[in-house]
Amino acid sequence: MSGRGKTAMASKTARRAGPLEKDTWRAGNARTMTRYLYAGLILLIGTLALPGAPRVEARTGTPATPATPTTLTLTGKIVKVDLSGFEPDFDPIDRVVMAVTLHDTRPPARALPDTMLVLSTYLENFQPDTTPVLPDLLHPNQTAQSLGGFMQGKAVLVNAAGQTSYRGSLLAEVFLDNAAHLIVDIDRIGAPDTAPSLRLIGALTLHKDLSVRGTVHAERALTAAETAALRVPRGHLPSWQSVVSGLSVHAPVMMGMAGTAGGQRPAQPRAVLGTTQQKAAQAKTATARRRALPALVPVRAAALGLGVVLLAVAALLWRRGRAAVYPSEKG
Repeated sequence: MSGRGKTAMASKTARRAGPLEKDTWRAGNARTMTRYLYAGLILLIGTLALPGAPRVEARTGTPATPATPTTLTLTGKIVKVDLSGFEPDFDPIDRVVMAVTLHDTRPPARALPDTMLVLSTYLENFQPDTTPVLPDLLHPNQTAQSLGGFMQGKAVLVNAAGQTSYRGSLLAEVFLDNAAHLIVDIDRIGAPDTAPSLRLIGALTLHKDLSVRGTVHAERALTAAETAALRVPRGHLPSWQSVVSGLSVHAPVMMGMAGTAGGQRPAQPRAVLGTTQQKAAQAKTATARRRALPALVPVRAAALGLGVVLLAVAALLWRRGRAAVYPSEKG
């Protein structure tokens, strides 16, 4: 064979990798390529699985008190009552303001200082032919019997130092014997948007001399931050007028039956809750989600970009490795 033929044969043989060279590439570059491929796929899948915004969960810290509900006595008086108007079914609406003191019934070593609760409300007084059929606020599975009216409005809790520490809303069913079942949902001033409301549930009696007495209890144990807002040195309490002046209380949703002729279906307490406490909670959650979304966008973009880069590197390694082992034999 001529020297020229030998050179061509050697060149052709050199372009072909033997089994040993193939095994070397598969043992080295293939492992690297596989790692890049898996990493890229994991990043892409993880990015697609991310929600539009992180789920907001309540984080309120360790309870500062035992799980036993805190029981509070309620004493005070109705400081204002005026006829405000009439509902479309001619149920009279009274503007009612109550200023009461909440007293912790636990032993002095654990009891919270007395606080002032101001309730600024509207009371719809039902007539015999407009009284709706409503579930008892304290016993939702039972129907409220001898219902005389329904009260809705806003609540402010002033701590012993005279500072407004909680704000919220209330619902109350008033019965013909002047007893009332009460639910108050309040939020701590300065609490994060994800913090849950504090619910006070109880019963009270409205006496003819306009005095008010009753008992309420907290639906859950207070957190350390909630307790700190109430365990403060005593100071000068504001007047109920100054507290009410900072509130904006709107006319309530009509609860009556609109008379026997109208036949209108009454609003249910759960629907009223949806227009007060639940809407406030939804607004707080939406605010938290909006605040968290800007921080999530760059994370998603970075993860998506890195995943694409890793997949591109894996594809490049595969092409280079295959080109090195199986070069083109055209010509």
